[in-house]
Amino acid sequence: MALLLLGLLALLVLAWRWERRGRITAGTRLAAAVELAGCVAALGFAITVVAIDQAVTPNVTPFLIAALLTGMLMLLPPTRSLPLYLAAGASFWLAMAVAQPDAVLRLSNQVNGLTVCAVGWLLSVLLWRRFVEHEALVEALRSSEAELRRQQQRLRDLAVRDGLTRLWNRAELRRRIERELALAQRHVQDCSVILLDLDRFKHINDSWGHPTGDAVLIAVAALLRRNLRGSDEVGRLGGEEFMLLLPQTDLTAARQLAERLRIEVAGLQVAPVDLPITASFGVATLPGWLKLAPAQGFERLYAAADAALYRAKQQGRNRVEQAPELPLP
Repeated sequence: MALLLLGLLALLVLAWRWERRGRITAGTRLAAAVELAGCVAALGFAITVVAIDQAVTPNVTPFLIAALLTGMLMLLPPTRSLPLYLAAGASFWLAMAVAQPDAVLRLSNQVNGLTVCAVGWLLSVLLWRRFVEHEALVEALRSSEAELRRQQQRLRDLAVRDGLTRLWNRAELRRRIERELALAQRHVQDCSVILLDLDRFKHINDSWGHPTGDAVLIAVAALLRRNLRGSDEVGRLGGEEFMLLLPQTDLTAARQLAERLRIEVAGLQVAPVDLPITASFGVATLPGWLKLAPAQGFERLYAAADAALYRAKQQGRNRVEQAPELPLP
């Protein structure tokens, strides 16, 4: 009997190793091994009890119960349940051949044992099939939830991002500027903005087409992002107009940054455009001591930068103009 149990265990271990080779962690391997050992122990114990009991009664109920409960309660893939029940059936057949001297009772018990092994295996297959279907549904649900999260993130991005350059759109940039103005006034810190507009952008669209114009806008957006600090913000207001938010920055520092950006934009090359790409800049600063409501502060700051930008356009383009210090309200 000990040899039968050892043979049963060896078959199950071989099936387990074949199924899980090279793709499961050590913890999972240990859990599977314990599971297999538990099945072997339960069936082996039942076979042993029935074999010993044959000297008193031909009853095989313990093995029938063990085989059926194993199929109904233990979640085993077919690659493990089939060799388990084949080995259990063979072990039970041999155990009856040794323990039951009556030929009629021996054959009856052996047939009953093989039958219950077949039923137990079918129950195990049905249980595994339902488990696989459940896991497939769970995985489909997880995929759907992940796709829903991606779509929700995409909708959030569409609400705050410019679709072409991926910069903040006008509404989101204004919200961020107003938030920063409130913080700047609370801590009495200057806050600056730079308004820039590409020169003769319509000529680029008319000469090389709108896809080329889009490529120029994307290149300018990337250039602006590269030159900003982590606390700065940049957005596209529409068309070829961009706006930069510079927290804790006075007018002199803002103008210096605008000059550097003007030079870098002038050096930008986007094929097949063979003319210089230039931009005009307007710079304005709201002093921290000037107490205004955030919405009002934004309007005055934007108007001042826009007026400076208009002067840059009027005075020949490709230049930086700064707004005078904002007067008291």
